[in-house]
Amino acid sequence: MRPNRGGIMFRTRFAAIIAEALAFVVMVSVCEISAAPSPVALPAPPAAYTLPANPVYVSTIDEFRTAFTSGSAKNIVLRDGTYSSDSYLSAGASHTVWAENLGKVTLTFGLAFRRPPLRGAWYQVRRDR
Repeated sequence: MRPNRGGIMFRTRFAAIIAEALAFVVMVSVCEISAAPSPVALPAPPAAYTLPANPVYVSTIDEFRTAFTSGSAKNIVLRDGTYSSDSYLSAGASHTVWAENLGKVTLTFGLAFRRPPLRGAWYQVRRDR
């Protein structure tokens, strides 16, 4: 004969299930809190490079815009400085863009490339534009 749902056997089993569930929650919580985040490796600094022969040198945003949006592929070398624009620029061809001096150029706008050809320049873009 089985006891009804309000019987001792049912309440004991129910209490055991609740105890197991609480033990699991506590164990998972402790594991999540004590787990150390995995370290993130810092990116390697840019390597030194030699500028290509016969590049197009630019020193203003207007010169860069003209060179970057042109339809014939070229090596574009940015003179040292910060280049700013209110909108992104889209490449007219598969250009390669170089900083004349490693790390001395900062772009503060977006670029749409046909391939990833940015060499030696900092690239800072605000997401709210």
